[in-house]
Amino acid sequence: MFTPLKYKIHEIAPDLQFWGYEGGNVLAAIAGTGGFFAFYEGLRSVSEIPADNLWSTVATAFSTYPDIIVTAGLAVIVLLTIFLGRFLRAPDSGQAKIWIDRTSSLAGIGLVLGALYFGASWITFTAVSFVSASALLRLCRTSPVFLKLGGLMLAAGGFGLAGYGLSTVQDTQSAMLPGLTVLTGIYVFFASLMTYQGGIYECNAIQEELGGAPSSNDPFRTDGLLARLLVSRLDRPIGVLVKRIALPSVFWVSRNTKSTSPFLTSMWTRLPWRVLTGIAAVATGTTVGVLFGVANMLWAVGDVAIGSLDWKLAET
Repeated sequence: MFTPLKYKIHEIAPDLQFWGYEGGNVLAAIAGTGGFFAFYEGLRSVSEIPADNLWSTVATAFSTYPDIIVTAGLAVIVLLTIFLGRFLRAPDSGQAKIWIDRTSSLAGIGLVLGALYFGASWITFTAVSFVSASALLRLCRTSPVFLKLGGLMLAAGGFGLAGYGLSTVQDTQSAMLPGLTVLTGIYVFFASLMTYQGGIYECNAIQEELGGAPSSNDPFRTDGLLARLLVSRLDRPIGVLVKRIALPSVFWVSRNTKSTSPFLTSMWTRLPWRVLTGIAAVATGTTVGVLFGVANMLWAVGDVAIGSLDWKLAET
């Protein structure tokens, strides 16, 4: 009964993944500003800052309205990615798309650093970390090193999500929503480590094929300086964390699925917590709660799109 639906989801998985994750990221960031009206009022306030000097104006806007600026920048990145993507459908536009994703990832990382430096809210930091991760992961078609980098940015987003849950404990009458948000962040963090481990496997496979010969002149090649730095500093500890903590903690996923279906494992690691957190957030009835709840539901759509990549190889 569900087989045709599953294959249809698999067929449109890239679109579902993009709209689910990026839509959720934008709504989560807007929730961090206090809602659509608060975001609009914040933009008006930013526009009233005296524009005597560009850099001082940007610094003033960032320091005074960090959530507004980061959210606006995040929205611009997503909208430009959509807009430019519609004009780059020709078969020979692959290189242009790569540069779009590179620019998006760099801009996103810049916003992440700005969010940290100027003290944006946890949820805003989470959203922009996820946007950066999405752009980096789209680049994995050029090098599996980007699987590792994208996994690290996803980990930052999961950490931020857990931080957001902890920061809202005193603002809510019930501990359910903060608790579920913390758990969601933890399991997103675990899933991000699995993504990084996927990058380890892919990089090792390429290096075995090359037999130690240089892969290319690309700075992100699998034997480049960045790749060697990741191997020497992060590969081993992350591999241990995945084996001893992340995979065992996903006790509701069968051992066979964990060993044969990495995309399904990633989906089931995050999906239950996304749905539960989304329901609890919407149930608050507040503007921020509803936005955060819908964001979680959209993220869940992205998770399903990821899981569908394994549906032709394994049963759920």
